[in-house]
Amino acid sequence: MKRLSRRHERGMTLVELMVAMLVMTIGIVGLVAMMARASQAAAGADDNQRAAILAAELANDMWIFNTLNPPTQAAWVTRVATPAQSGLPGAIGTVTFPSSPLVARITITWTASGAASNSNSRRYYTDVRLN
Repeated sequence: MKRLSRRHERGMTLVELMVAMLVMTIGIVGLVAMMARASQAAAGADDNQRAAILAAELANDMWIFNTLNPPTQAAWVTRVATPAQSGLPGAIGTVTFPSSPLVARITITWTASGAASNSNSRRYYTDVRLN
């Protein structure tokens, strides 16, 4: 049986340790970046949900009052434009009649969370039809 020389029994060299640390650092930086992106996606989903709830409120009023121009529409536009009430920064709520007088399109446009300019604006719309 051959004995291993002491030369082969030594631990890791400094270069091996540095390479291992570099690989671990790259992995950790990747995980941090992925967590940041997931946080942004969650914030975007929250904004979309807020916009959907606001649009549904006006659509419900249209059905309750049986008109595409309910008396609560002006108050709804003000509520959408107020960030403390809507939770959407820079939001604008509009109602248009794109295809016929029986169909209303409720549109909410806002600036995405963390965006510095209007280049990152978001939009949610839904159509309401009364017969």
